[in-house]
Amino acid sequence: MFKISRTIGIKAHVDEVFYFVTDPRNWTRFVPGLISVTGKSANLPMKDSTFSWEHSMMGIRVSGQARVIEYQQNSRFAMLMTGRFPVKEEYIFIGRPEGTELTVELQYELPEPMAPEFGGLQMLEKISGLDAGNTLEKIKLMCEARVPAGAG
Repeated sequence: MFKISRTIGIKAHVDEVFYFVTDPRNWTRFVPGLISVTGKSANLPMKDSTFSWEHSMMGIRVSGQARVIEYQQNSRFAMLMTGRFPVKEEYIFIGRPEGTELTVELQYELPEPMAPEFGGLQMLEKISGLDAGNTLEKIKLMCEARVPAGAG
């Protein structure tokens, strides 16, 4: 298992950033490789809500189910995704006078037999780090531009 963590400052109020990040209509807009979010439970994004997802990384499609495991208004939002390999994706929000400090943490458990498909564990870790940074940059751009949630 490995863990990736990236942080960025966003010049937008924590309420706006939290709402944008937790709105499932936006997820395919800022998560690199996320193709679709379907089968959403009515209470998504609240704790214990569920959805199905499809993702492509390095040309390899994976899909599975997910459950929101933490939802603390303007503080934390975390999901546990299952499928070919489990992923925990967590967003941590800290309100600051100048805006919001947002951290994304990813934890992967990649079974050894799958490692060659992704170019090895080190390659997957490097690409995941790039994707985490890219995710934050997209969130920052859209929140600072005040792009409406779900617009597009």
